[in-house]
Amino acid sequence: MGADMQTLAMSGMFCFIALLGLSAARAGRRSGYFVLAGYGVVGATYGAYAVSTIVANATALAWTYLLQLGGRAFEGLALFWALVDRLNDTMLARTVAEQRASTDALTGLPNRRTFDSVIEREWKRARRAGTWLAVGMIDIDHFKRYNDEHGHRAGDDCLRRVAQAIANELNRQDDVAARYGGEEFAIVLPATDSDGAEQIAVRICERIRRTQDVTVSIGISACLSGERTADDLIEHADRALYRAKSEGRNRVASAEALAEFA
Repeated sequence: MGADMQTLAMSGMFCFIALLGLSAARAGRRSGYFVLAGYGVVGATYGAYAVSTIVANATALAWTYLLQLGGRAFEGLALFWALVDRLNDTMLARTVAEQRASTDALTGLPNRRTFDSVIEREWKRARRAGTWLAVGMIDIDHFKRYNDEHGHRAGDDCLRRVAQAIANELNRQDDVAARYGGEEFAIVLPATDSDGAEQIAVRICERIRRTQDVTVSIGISACLSGERTADDLIEHADRALYRAKSEGRNRVASAEALAEFA
């Protein structure tokens, strides 16, 4: 660009000399006119060349700048999408980790930790709303003997099948089935009184007896509007479970009734 400006300056100089030639011609000195006019032609040519060169260079510089700007914009966009992908991967990994932390790996049901959280939450909700809350404790009958006779792999498969059977009998969105530990499961039944909890428990017993090669015993407990604590509900259901097992297994026990299935 500096050389082009020098060329433009020289053009101006030659044009100035051409003006001097015109002045000389008017004064009657024709030879000076022709010499200086020649300088004028040269100056005009230089000027045209310089202007065209400056315009071409300016255009090239503008395109170069635009290309650089576009390249930076593309790089910025690529970086943005890379950050979005990384954020999505992080959120997905966190979701998977949270799901693993709250789910029993063998059965796919919520684990004991999740059950404790759910029962506490539902107990508080029942207390605020003045509604019923029921809990059921479920134990596979003679599971140790089943494991000894069929092996631990068959025992694991049995746990999965029983877990699925229990979950299939819980039809409401807020009902929760969880693996409580070992061969023991638990259910949380919001807005359900003792009679309703007993009907659900009976269906679970019948389904497992009919479709599996094991039976279960179930103890249920229910209270209205937080009359008992969440721990009390679990303890009462556990006592009812012990009663069901001590009276022959393959049955449901509650504070009000005991149902036996032949």
